[in-house]
Amino acid sequence: MNEYIIQKRKAALRAYTISIPLILAAGIACIVIKSVFSDKFIYSDMIASIGVGLIAAGLVILVKFLYWRKNREAHEKLLQDEKIRFSDERKIMLRQKSGLAAYQITFFGLCILNLIFIFTGADMTIISAVWIFLLADALLGIVLFKYYSGKM
Repeated sequence: MNEYIIQKRKAALRAYTISIPLILAAGIACIVIKSVFSDKFIYSDMIASIGVGLIAAGLVILVKFLYWRKNREAHEKLLQDEKIRFSDERKIMLRQKSGLAAYQITFFGLCILNLIFIFTGADMTIISAVWIFLLADALLGIVLFKYYSGKM
């Protein structure tokens, strides 16, 4: 077993031992909050739904962890394929192009959505929030570009 697979296994074990109990505890806490404060919150049903979703997600992660722990050879093959996939230059370029396209589609989609909100007379806080998000998105793109251009 090479060093990459050993490191990935250790990182996954650390992540699972931390995340599974936290997700399950957060889900249980949401359900307890709902049951204790059900008459005081308008959104207590939504809090309980979030709790059920967190518990379900925690259980799915736990089952996935136990499955890969049982099938070590298949997991090693998956990790080896992942290493090849992430070091392939063609796939790196494809990920960069798809990320750029997703960024542009999201940016222009939010601009169009904001214009729709303006013309339909939506609340000013919603319109302001979308504009602030768009501004932050553009500024983050500029900052990340300067950071990565200085790094390379």
